[in-house]
Amino acid sequence: MRDYYDELGHAEWERLASGITGRVSLEVHKRFLARFIGAGQRVLEVGAGPGRFTLELAD
Repeated sequence: MRDYYDELGHAEWERLASGITGRVSLEVHKRFLARFIGAGQRVLEVGAGPGRFTLELAD
């Protein structure tokens, strides 16, 4: 089961890194995060997947 979810996370990471659609989706999400979450705010991220957005939140 762990291997299944490891591969699923890898595929999701790649989906947001390759191809124009994935890159645009990532950029749109990053802009919403920057707009609505300010410095010092706390965030509970549920279902973080591969952690792509977690990295943005940590920045």
